[in-house]
Amino acid sequence: MPRDKVPSDTTQRKVLKAFRKLGFEILPHKYGKGSHRMVRDPKTGQEITVQSKVFKQVLFDYCSKVSELGYDVNQFIKHL
Repeated sequence: MPRDKVPSDTTQRKVLKAFRKLGFEILPHKYGKGSHRMVRDPKTGQEITVQSKVFKQVLFDYCSKVSELGYDVNQFIKHL
């Protein structure tokens, strides 16, 4: 995926919303550490930690993870 398609820095709230729209489960605060939150893929049960400050490089890493799990990265970016 070209880096220019990934938006620059965004908020944790927008990233969580994008994961939720793809079908991920947002776990309660007790599963995150401090200001971090966790999301779980319903197909595999794999968990992803979402930082409170989401920089472009971290967002690119989330896009890679979404792709590895078989989801459409363009849909993920569209929901941000």
